[in-house]
Amino acid sequence: MVVQPHERLFSVEEYYRMAEVGIIGRDERVELIDGRIVAKDQIRSPHAWCVNRCVGIFAGRGDGLLSVQNPIRLGDNGEPQPDLVVMRPETPMDRHPRPEDILLVVEVADSSLAYDRRT
Repeated sequence: MVVQPHERLFSVEEYYRMAEVGIIGRDERVELIDGRIVAKDQIRSPHAWCVNRCVGIFAGRGDGLLSVQNPIRLGDNGEPQPDLVVMRPETPMDRHPRPEDILLVVEVADSSLAYDRRT
Protein backbone atom coordinates (compact mmCIF):
# COMPACT_ATOMS: atom_id res chain seq x y z
CA MET A 1 0.00 0.00 0.00
CA VAL A 2 1.36 3.39 -1.02
CA VAL A 3 0.61 6.24 1.34
CA GLN A 4 0.32 9.68 -0.21
CA PRO A 5 1.28 12.63 1.98
CA HIS A 6 -1.60 14.93 2.78
CA GLU A 7 -0.99 18.65 2.71
CA ARG A 8 -2.63 20.61 5.54
CA LEU A 9 -4.02 23.91 4.27
CA PHE A 10 -4.91 26.82 6.53
CA SER A 11 -7.86 29.19 6.66
CA VAL A 12 -7.48 32.94 7.05
CA GLU A 13 -8.76 32.63 10.65
CA GLU A 14 -6.10 30.01 11.47
CA TYR A 15 -3.46 32.18 9.83
CA TYR A 16 -4.48 35.14 12.02
CA ARG A 17 -4.47 32.96 15.12
CA MET A 18 -0.93 31.76 14.36
CA ALA A 19 0.17 35.39 14.25
CA GLU A 20 -1.69 36.20 17.49
CA VAL A 21 0.05 33.43 19.45
CA GLY A 22 3.48 34.10 17.92
CA ILE A 23 3.84 31.10 15.59
CA ILE A 24 4.17 33.66 12.80
CA GLY A 25 6.48 36.42 13.99
CA ARG A 26 5.41 40.05 13.94
CA ASP A 27 8.14 40.97 11.44
CA GLU A 28 7.86 37.90 9.23
CA ARG A 29 7.00 38.70 5.62
CA VAL A 30 4.44 36.03 4.74
CA GLU A 31 1.10 35.82 3.00
CA LEU A 32 -1.61 33.18 2.72
CA ILE A 33 -2.00 31.82 -0.82
CA ASP A 34 -4.55 29.05 -1.43
CA GLY A 35 -4.24 27.91 2.19
CA ARG A 36 -0.43 27.84 2.11
CA ILE A 37 1.74 30.20 4.15
CA VAL A 38 4.25 31.61 1.67
CA ALA A 39 7.37 33.55 2.62
CA LYS A 40 7.80 36.82 0.75
CA ASP A 41 11.15 38.11 -0.46
CA GLN A 42 12.57 41.28 0.99
CA ILE A 43 11.66 44.38 -1.00
CA ARG A 44 14.69 45.44 -2.99
CA SER A 45 15.28 48.93 -4.39
CA PRO A 46 14.25 48.28 -8.04
CA HIS A 47 11.00 46.68 -6.86
CA ALA A 48 10.26 49.54 -4.46
CA TRP A 49 10.93 52.13 -7.17
CA CYS A 50 8.60 50.37 -9.59
CA VAL A 51 5.83 50.23 -6.97
CA ASN A 52 6.38 53.93 -6.21
CA ARG A 53 6.10 54.77 -9.92
CA CYS A 54 2.84 52.81 -10.12
CA VAL A 55 1.49 54.74 -7.15
CA GLY A 56 2.43 57.97 -8.91
CA ILE A 57 0.59 56.86 -12.06
CA PHE A 58 -2.61 55.88 -10.25
CA ALA A 59 -2.68 58.58 -7.54
CA GLY A 60 -5.33 61.17 -8.18
CA ARG A 61 -6.93 59.32 -11.10
CA GLY A 62 -10.59 58.50 -10.77
CA ASP A 63 -12.49 57.73 -7.62
CA GLY A 64 -10.64 54.58 -6.56
CA LEU A 65 -8.62 54.27 -3.38
CA LEU A 66 -5.04 53.02 -3.52
CA SER A 67 -3.79 50.32 -1.20
CA VAL A 68 -0.06 49.59 -1.30
CA GLN A 69 1.30 46.19 -0.24
CA ASN A 70 -1.70 45.48 2.00
CA PRO A 71 -3.78 42.29 2.25
CA ILE A 72 -6.82 41.51 0.16
CA ARG A 73 -9.25 38.76 1.19
CA LEU A 74 -9.77 36.03 -1.40
CA GLY A 75 -12.19 33.60 0.21
CA ASP A 76 -11.50 31.49 3.28
CA ASN A 77 -8.01 30.37 2.27
CA GLY A 78 -6.35 33.36 0.68
CA GLU A 79 -5.02 36.68 1.82
CA PRO A 80 -2.25 37.78 -0.53
CA GLN A 81 -0.56 41.16 -0.30
CA PRO A 82 -0.29 42.54 -3.85
CA ASP A 83 1.90 45.53 -4.52
CA LEU A 84 -0.95 47.84 -5.48
CA VAL A 85 -4.73 47.61 -5.35
CA VAL A 86 -7.22 50.13 -6.68
CA MET A 87 -10.41 49.60 -4.72
CA ARG A 88 -13.85 51.14 -4.58
CA PRO A 89 -14.05 54.11 -2.21
CA GLU A 90 -17.06 52.58 -0.44
CA THR A 91 -15.05 49.50 0.65
CA PRO A 92 -15.82 48.98 4.36
CA MET A 93 -13.02 50.04 6.70
CA ASP A 94 -13.57 47.14 9.13
CA ARG A 95 -12.20 44.44 6.78
CA HIS A 96 -9.68 43.89 4.01
CA PRO A 97 -10.93 44.42 0.45
CA ARG A 98 -12.65 41.46 -1.20
CA PRO A 99 -13.00 40.73 -4.94
CA GLU A 100 -16.21 42.75 -5.19
CA ASP A 101 -14.36 45.80 -3.78
CA ILE A 102 -11.38 45.59 -6.11
CA LEU A 103 -11.07 47.42 -9.41
CA LEU A 104 -7.43 46.58 -10.23
CA VAL A 105 -4.58 44.53 -8.76
CA VAL A 106 -0.94 45.20 -9.70
CA GLU A 107 1.85 42.82 -8.75
CA VAL A 108 5.37 43.96 -9.57
CA ALA A 109 7.33 40.84 -10.45
CA ASP A 110 11.05 40.88 -10.91
CA SER A 111 12.47 37.63 -9.51
CA SER A 112 9.02 36.08 -8.89
CA LEU A 113 7.53 36.39 -12.38
CA ALA A 114 7.12 32.65 -13.09
CA TYR A 115 5.53 32.01 -9.68
CA ASP A 116 3.22 35.03 -9.92
CA ARG A 117 1.99 34.02 -13.37
CA ARG A 118 0.97 30.51 -12.34
CA THR A 119 -0.31 31.17 -8.82
